[in-house]
Amino acid sequence: MRFLIFVICCILVVSSLHSKEIFLPFNEQNAKYWTYISDRTMGGVSDGQAYLDQDGEMYFARLLGNVSTKNNGGFIQIRSNLSFAKLNNLENDFKGIRLNARGNG
Repeated sequence: MRFLIFVICCILVVSSLHSKEIFLPFNEQNAKYWTYISDRTMGGVSDGQAYLDQDGEMYFARLLGNVSTKNNGGFIQIRSNLSFAKLNNLENDFKGIRLNARGNG
C-alpha cells in the first residue's frame, strides 16, 4: 500500500460571465461543508482521515491515509455538500470553479 498525503488548499473561487468572482474561503466556518469519504463506501479497503489544518494564515484540508486497490478500490477524498443553486439564483451565469490544490503524489 502506498502512503499518501494530500493537501487541498484554501480558496474556492467561482467565476461568473460578468467577470465577478465569489470567494468561498476554506476556513473554520466553511470546513463544515466538506466531508471525508473513501472507497469503503463501495467495498474497498483504503483507510484515512481528513482534518482542517493551517499554515500561517492559510487554512486547508489535509488528507492522510493508506490507499489500496484491493476489492476494486483506490481512493480517499473530501467532497463538498455546498449547493451552488442559491448562488445561481443571484442572476449569475457561472463559467467555472477554481480550486487550489497541492500534494505529494
